[in-house]
Amino acid sequence: MRIARSVVALTIILAATLSQGHKAFADSSVYTNTTDQPDASVKAEPAKTVPTPPVTVQEGDTLTAIANSHSTTVDDILVANAISNPNLIEPGQVLQMPAQPQGLTGFSSSLKAAATAFMAPPVQPVTQPVQTAATVTTTQPTYQYHTAYHATSSADNSYVWGTCTWYVKSRIPSLPNQLGNGGYGWLSAAAAAGYGTGSSPAAGAIGVESGHVVYVESVNGNGTVNISEMNYAGGVGVVHYRTTPASEFRYIYV
Repeated sequence: MRIARSVVALTIILAATLSQGHKAFADSSVYTNTTDQPDASVKAEPAKTVPTPPVTVQEGDTLTAIANSHSTTVDDILVANAISNPNLIEPGQVLQMPAQPQGLTGFSSSLKAAATAFMAPPVQPVTQPVQTAATVTTTQPTYQYHTAYHATSSADNSYVWGTCTWYVKSRIPSLPNQLGNGGYGWLSAAAAAGYGTGSSPAAGAIGVESGHVVYVESVNGNGTVNISEMNYAGGVGVVHYRTTPASEFRYIYV
């Protein structure tokens, strides 16, 4: 009977020992796996987005440039602003920018944008044609009028000395003395005296505008004339040369 009880006790102790060892193994297994298995009680938070301020279109902007500078895509901008034609944006137009994702989602979008830019073909630089100014050759007489070189009047020139009318008369001595003052009435008076008038420039003609007359030295092929004049720049009695549009004057042909 004592042997039987000992066997029973030994069996109970062995069973308890095996049960405790099993429990320790189970606890150890649970502990070591907690770093690999997510906790089912913790819910994943949705990706957050950060609002982006709107963009005002500037002169020369394109949707592609705007999208690249704001880490988004042209398609997203089109959708955000209900734009059907990506080529129809105007300076001053306000565009809503798509909300930027935060966290890994935003990082993924940045990678996508960088990959798209990397795969895009390189933009070829646009070479603007170089415009060169037309060369205008001005033929100037060998003389230069100045107040120290002339008397204050002459018998054949009754216009006021040092003025534009006096200068034109000095260049064309056969011109009448009574055509008018400072260019006013010169066209009609010249026509009445038998001179031809018109809008086409000619070398040796008189250019007439309101209050001023000039002498046409030569005509250029680009629509300009080389003229000389007095009392325009440099003061009374000084001859001035310049190149100016032919349309500035009406002409008297002598």
